[in-house]
Amino acid sequence: MTRARSPLAAARSAVLAAAIPAILEHGWNRAALDAAVAATGIDAPLAARAFPSGARSLLEEFHRSWDASLPAALATHDAATLRTGQRIGLAVRLRIEAMGERAFVRRAIAFQALPENVPAATRSLARTVDAIWRAVGDRSLDFSYYTKRATLAAIYAATVLYWLQDDSADSAETWAFLNRR
Repeated sequence: MTRARSPLAAARSAVLAAAIPAILEHGWNRAALDAAVAATGIDAPLAARAFPSGARSLLEEFHRSWDASLPAALATHDAATLRTGQRIGLAVRLRIEAMGERAFVRRAIAFQALPENVPAATRSLARTVDAIWRAVGDRSLDFSYYTKRATLAAIYAATVLYWLQDDSADSAETWAFLNRR
């Protein structure tokens, strides 16, 4: 059975849809996950298998879903006519916009900054920058694979932090910041 059709995948998807209001109310903790699970009607044993590390697993699943949405979002733009740097910039912008509400993202970053969550946060960042590079067509396997991703990780993280404090119309200052990188 593929992940897309498995009961676990369906449970994860349903909980993700119900989790944002719960997280905004409770923060990134077990209470938020329990509230999201209760809102979906999923039984507790299935939820425990779907999110074995609790709120940390929930956040990792959010990152996976945002990363997975990137190729479709890029396909709605004429990215093939753009230079590589412009495609990367567009992909970073689309990935940040996929995260949605800033209050939600602020709480997620604060949660990821806790010492016990740093390894999971690092894995999520690595998956995200890899998803961005792959979405724009990079298939390198040589040393540049690592340097491209390390450089993009710094740019992506700085841009997210800039976006969180940006109150300009349509985040124009953030996108200008990104373009300068």
